[in-house]
Amino acid sequence: MESQTKRIVLAVLMIIVCASVFAQNSPRSTSATIQIVAVVPSILKLNLDFANSATATLLGYLRSDGTTNPMPAGKGNQFEIKPGATVELGSAHLFSNVPGSYTIIAYSANGGALRNSYSMTNDAIPYSLILGSMQAVPQGGAFRFTASGKSTKDGTELKVALALGAVPANAPSGFYADQLMFSVSAN
Repeated sequence: MESQTKRIVLAVLMIIVCASVFAQNSPRSTSATIQIVAVVPSILKLNLDFANSATATLLGYLRSDGTTNPMPAGKGNQFEIKPGATVELGSAHLFSNVPGSYTIIAYSANGGALRNSYSMTNDAIPYSLILGSMQAVPQGGAFRFTASGKSTKDGTELKVALALGAVPANAPSGFYADQLMFSVSAN
């Protein structure tokens, strides 16, 4: 009986082995190759902490000569206009995963000058724009900054400031304004 049990166990093992060999060679079995591709889009994003959108209003106050009156309050983001002064506006936060170069453009409504809208004369106070360590003068009514490379995952902080030019001797006291619209695009 023992030999008969051995024969049955051996026969069952042979059937299992043959079935598994047959299953692997069956024409119905197929193999598949799966390829997973992740596409990360190019991202260039610029946020300004001194404006609610991509547009910033610049508002400076020019005192009349010899006065010690304080600057009027309640007119929004204000600064005092002094010839040759640097006025810090705030920071621009740039996020870039673009390995190549890109251009940040600030379009000026007044062509890169602060203008007194209440004056009959067309007095203008020119300025240049500072972005991080770069300074630009207006060309065709816009300030252009070219840079390249990726930022950190939190972005790169760039200080934004105005470098005021000469004030015309006959410029009347009052408010002088301009509007800047910022954009960024890959080159």
